[in-house]
Amino acid sequence: MTLLSKSLIELQEEVVQWARDLQLFEKASPEGQMRKTFEEIEEAKVALQHLGEARYTRSVTNEETNAALELGDVLVTLCIQAKMQGTTLKDCIEIGTIPEAITTWDKVDPY
Repeated sequence: MTLLSKSLIELQEEVVQWARDLQLFEKASPEGQMRKTFEEIEEAKVALQHLGEARYTRSVTNEETNAALELGDVLVTLCIQAKMQGTTLKDCIEIGTIPEAITTWDKVDPY
């Protein structure tokens, strides 16, 4: 099975197994995992800033790859956090996209 044909559930299962293999669930706390997520978000922010700058020079290939890698790292930390909370990213996305939840999005400043 190629990466592109895997479902979100399958990918999360692989991340969770990887985390189990590293004994992250025994070693990490939800608070520690959130700090790791914040760290990865900061790295993604830098990568996305570099990508934005590269678009002006038209040399985006490496920057696109790095941005995707960093965004993937954020998702990995969120997969682990979801498992720690007894849920999945799929469930979180589904809950976050129900009409009642979406109505609150317009009350949040996107910038």
